[in-house]
Amino acid sequence: PSVFLQNVFARHGYQAEVIHNVIDTVQFRYRERLPLLPEFLSVRNFEPHYGIEYTLTAFAMIQTVFPAASLTIAGQGPQEPELKHLAQALGVRNVRFIGPVEPASMPDLYDRHSVFLNASFVDNQPLSVLEAMASGMPVVTTPIGDIPNMVQDGESGTLVPAGDPYAMAKAATLLLEQPERAVLMAKRAQESLMQYDWSNVGPAWADTYRRLASASNREAA
Repeated sequence: PSVFLQNVFARHGYQAEVIHNVIDTVQFRYRERLPLLPEFLSVRNFEPHYGIEYTLTAFAMIQTVFPAASLTIAGQGPQEPELKHLAQALGVRNVRFIGPVEPASMPDLYDRHSVFLNASFVDNQPLSVLEAMASGMPVVTTPIGDIPNMVQDGESGTLVPAGDPYAMAKAATLLLEQPERAVLMAKRAQESLMQYDWSNVGPAWADTYRRLASASNREAA
């Protein structure tokens, strides 16, 4: 689904074409976050490669500037006890671990928050980032996998180095201090999503299947 994986295959001598993941832009309600509230959201499972501990550490730094800030963490996985212990050790307030969320409830979850945080170390083309963009949430994320092709730094979101909670906290704080800029980036992000819409992805799949069927018929003949 991504240029990132296309390049991985190329390094191993395989040619691949890109057909993006699909995001239902109608299902996720876009709205402008003005005022931009310090209500943060993380939607990644509790696995080491998703770096939730760095999101928590960044949030602790954010809360020194915005004491009323909140962080909702949706997901599940083996790191859950460790992450909950870290939250207690950091002394952060207003942190909620809400477990896994049914797909039908995701649009409402995004709608109830303001800024999306993603600290992953390993990734491809995360749907959670696309869904946040479709919902109008300013995004602060690491530039891993295909994310730099999804998010243009400073234009449609903010990219920060992996494993650097200080950079994430600084970027998130800047968004809250410059809400009009944050909303403009979110709008650009939402406008960029047409390449992930079924109106484009569907015809790409249909064309691929037609070409494969035609080649198979030729070989059979």
